[in-house]
Amino acid sequence: MDVETANRLMQYRKKAGLSQEELANKLGVSRQAVSKWECAESSPDTDNLIELSKIYGVSIDELINGNPEASKETNNDKEEKKSGIHIKSDKGEVKIDNINIHVKDDDGSEVHISNEGIDIIDNKKSDDVHVEKTFKTHVHFKPRKIDIIYGVISSSIGLIVLVAYLLCGFLIPNGEGWRCYWTLFLLIPVIPSIFKAIQRKKFTRFNYAVAITFVYLTVGMLANVWSPTWILFISIPFYYAIFGKIDYFFYKEDTKKVVIDNNNVIDNEDTKD
Repeated sequence: MDVETANRLMQYRKKAGLSQEELANKLGVSRQAVSKWECAESSPDTDNLIELSKIYGVSIDELINGNPEASKETNNDKEEKKSGIHIKSDKGEVKIDNINIHVKDDDGSEVHISNEGIDIIDNKKSDDVHVEKTFKTHVHFKPRKIDIIYGVISSSIGLIVLVAYLLCGFLIPNGEGWRCYWTLFLLIPVIPSIFKAIQRKKFTRFNYAVAITFVYLTVGMLANVWSPTWILFISIPFYYAIFGKIDYFFYKEDTKKVVIDNNNVIDNEDTKD
């Protein structure tokens, strides 16, 4: 579908006073499908064209080709209507036509931006987001699988630590279990942060400060050694300073610079600064 037809579909919808969501419900399709029609990314099939013509009260020919008498435009108007930006590289593509923006990544993830709102389809992380533009802003999202896994790990660690602490309290005589092993609760934020650091590929995601606190208190409680183990705390700022630089270095390596030329396509270049 060309851009003119896509814009015509959008104008007919607006004239009918329908949002993309409302039109999608009438047709029995997804809102993303309507958005793609109006972004010239796909075309409605014959059945949907028939239904659209009934909803808008126009013929299919007018819907596709427009009304010849009502669509007289100067050459300048046509050129302005066709103007837009198209960016494409081996990493994906970006299309901007009037107020419709469509971004597609190489993994199939997509972003649609229009006057109706913002749609994000994240195939890589299984995360869909829709920001709806109305009198109030509504954001609908599905939790990512990794966040669900992270939550399960955190809950499981919390339960295991609780059971371990209770066993130590009841089984170790003279109340030593209750007095010394409460430090196990510090492991609740530490262990899941290991998985988060691996998943994000960032050292600073690891909860190093709490891990050092756990080591210091555990050694102090069990061995009654409080000095010079306090020196461990001095390593905390050094850890975040050193590994923060490493994380930033890898972040910069992954950053891409896009050069845009109107109606042309220019490849991406790696940033050097």
